[in-house]
Amino acid sequence: MVLSFCRTAASFNKLFKRDKLQLAGSASLHILANYNLPLNRALYFWSIRVLNKIEQWIDKTNLDYESQRASCTCFADDFDGFYPASFLENAYFVVVDNIPKPDFPGLREIGLGDFIDMKVDGITYKNTYYILPHVAKNPRLHFHELVHVAQWEILGAVNFIQRYIEEIQNYGYADAPLEKMAYGLDAHFTNNGEKINVPAHVSEKI
Repeated sequence: MVLSFCRTAASFNKLFKRDKLQLAGSASLHILANYNLPLNRALYFWSIRVLNKIEQWIDKTNLDYESQRASCTCFADDFDGFYPASFLENAYFVVVDNIPKPDFPGLREIGLGDFIDMKVDGITYKNTYYILPHVAKNPRLHFHELVHVAQWEILGAVNFIQRYIEEIQNYGYADAPLEKMAYGLDAHFTNNGEKINVPAHVSEKI
C-alpha cells in the first residue's frame, strides 16, 4: 500500500537520489538512475524504506531513554476499570525537557514539516510516551497517551506509522481519526464517564 502523501512523480525523483533501497529482512533492491520501474512500484519501495527508517529511529529513541522511563502501573488506581493491569504493566512514560521527534531528510519533503515543528506536550512511540514536566501530573494527558499505546499495540508499528501519517496529511492533526479517538476517550474519562476497557474499545473501533 503506497502512502497517500506520495503525490507526483516529480517530487519523488528528487527524493530517489540513492540507487539502493535497503528493505528490512530482504536483499538490497537496486533502482537504476532513470527509474525504469513503474511509478507505483517505486513509490512502494520508497514508502517501505521511509516507514522502516522511522521505526528504527523510534526503537533507538526508546532504547536511549529506557533507563529513565517509569512504569504506568502507577496509574492502576486512577485508571481502574479503563486500563487492565496487564496493559499498564507493559506501558511506560518518560518526562523530558524536549519532545523527541524524527527529523531526517525526506520527512519535510513529503509535507510533515508542520507536524515536526508543532509544539506538543506529549508523544507516543510504541509502548512508551514522552511528556513535558509541566504536564507530568496531568491524569488526562497520561490517559490520552495510553490510548495511543493501545493503538500502536493493536495496529502494529508499521501500520500505525503509515496510518498516522496518512491521517495527518489528509485531515490535519486536530481531525485525524486516531487523534480524535484519543481526545474523545480522554474527555470521557475527565467527565467521569462510564468505565470502559479502553484497549478493547480501541480494538473494536479502530
